[in-house]
Amino acid sequence: MSSEANPEVFLEKLQQAETRREVFEYALDAMLAHLSPERALVACRDKDTEELTAQATHGLDPQTVFLAGEISTEMIKTVMRDKQPMLLVDATRDPKMNDRTSVILSGLRSIVCSPILHASGLVQGLVYADNRIRAGAFGPPHEEWCTSLASLIAQRLSQIERAQAAEKASRPQPVALGQVDESAWAAQRQKAFALFREGKHSEAIAELKQVAAQAMAWGAKDPRPGRILGELAEMQRQGQAHAEAERNFLQAIDHLEKLGTAYRNELAPVITNLATLYFAQGNSIRSEGLYRRALEIWQTQITADDKRLAPLFFNLATLRRSAGAHEEAKKLFERALLIAEKNWGSDHANSIRCRAALAEMV
Repeated sequence: MSSEANPEVFLEKLQQAETRREVFEYALDAMLAHLSPERALVACRDKDTEELTAQATHGLDPQTVFLAGEISTEMIKTVMRDKQPMLLVDATRDPKMNDRTSVILSGLRSIVCSPILHASGLVQGLVYADNRIRAGAFGPPHEEWCTSLASLIAQRLSQIERAQAAEKASRPQPVALGQVDESAWAAQRQKAFALFREGKHSEAIAELKQVAAQAMAWGAKDPRPGRILGELAEMQRQGQAHAEAERNFLQAIDHLEKLGTAYRNELAPVITNLATLYFAQGNSIRSEGLYRRALEIWQTQITADDKRLAPLFFNLATLRRSAGAHEEAKKLFERALLIAEKNWGSDHANSIRCRAALAEMV
């Protein structure tokens, strides 16, 4: 088993995570590596509304997972109410399922779900995995593992919450909204981009960090903090500051996702760039999931031959080829080549590498 596919690697990263987003993402990675589910979910209660919201998903739309009947709401309610894990070897035949009709309609077969319990006993969220094809995909050892994972999540969330409270108490007050000079802010942002184009990466990143700090004054309902964090993260990625880049990408995604579907055009490039970071690091599980998520969003926002899709299709094709899915990889390489040739011509480097990749598939 490679280190990437080893759940212990992700569990170790989870216990060292510095943000809630990192905790949820590493927990999902561990679930994918250990359970090999068709779909998976890490959810947490919103502090303000107390509603359960998706924090990290695989094979499920985080925006609609609790609304579209994709999973059993009865099972979720039971786990949250009883504060106990639940394992269904075959949901369509299990007498514990009172909402059999919804189970049949959603095609659920094997399910495992465990609550995330705070030290106070309150339910913070849950971890969930299912398989709609194979009954018996999960058994008691998987249920026990999910319970342990949920406990690790709760512990790390509490540690992060205490650390953030201590850090907040010690830091100076943020700039008030009225104190931000928007013209000066925009000029400093452009200065950062100019420095980066000149190859002065360290200076550019330092400037953009200041811009990002000021942008936080606009608050959670303004897209600019998420946008500038995404721009900063991409500078850091290109400057090889991968740990900082990952952290800022995740914060940017978290900010923009909370703004809803109106800002998906802002969200898609950030997800794409984070996928590219993971792709370069050889993390195929994360990169493929994010590329597919970005593609899903892009297809509702831009034309099918937009040049931004060429590298996305190429990298996704490379991942599928590595996984042995050669027919799918070939089709994706062909899509990348068509887009590259239309936008840059047949002699461009992007077109040449697409043709070379296709030639290797023969």
